[in-house]
Amino acid sequence: KEATTEADKLFSRVIRDFPKFNQVHNAKRELEELRRMAIGNPAPPMEGTDLDGNPLSLSDYRGKVVVVYFWSNGYDHPDEHHKLMAAMAGKPFALIGVTCDQKLDRARADVAKHNVTWPSLWDAPYWKGPIHSNWYVRFWPSTYILDQNGIIRYRDLRWFGELEKAVNSLMP
Repeated sequence: KEATTEADKLFSRVIRDFPKFNQVHNAKRELEELRRMAIGNPAPPMEGTDLDGNPLSLSDYRGKVVVVYFWSNGYDHPDEHHKLMAAMAGKPFALIGVTCDQKLDRARADVAKHNVTWPSLWDAPYWKGPIHSNWYVRFWPSTYILDQNGIIRYRDLRWFGELEKAVNSLMP
């Protein structure tokens, strides 16, 4: 918390003291991300359609520990996610993928290729989809782990061991 408070002060100072600096727009974005997406903050809303065109909302998963996995142009880490799904079977848990792949058919092919059984939202166009923008996603893959109340508790974990440990630490 102290580091976040100090970073907020420094970014605010850059924005205030150097308004003509070429990178001030980056500082504004970083500050906004820091304020909204820090661990301990509520996750932003997430609504869209899955790869089959069905509506999907993060709020539908309230009461569960949720891993939100952002991917693009090829599903990375499917084996890690299959292990996690098996380990969490029967527990209040959900894994939601979000892809901004420009081509819906390619995203569907990746899901089929890797036998992905959990939902994936389609959030095109690349880099500019509303979900990716609202969650400040700048690289893929990106991972957020939310507690049962939708609070961000972990970020950017990828491997089964660290995912399982983090998810289990949030289980009731």
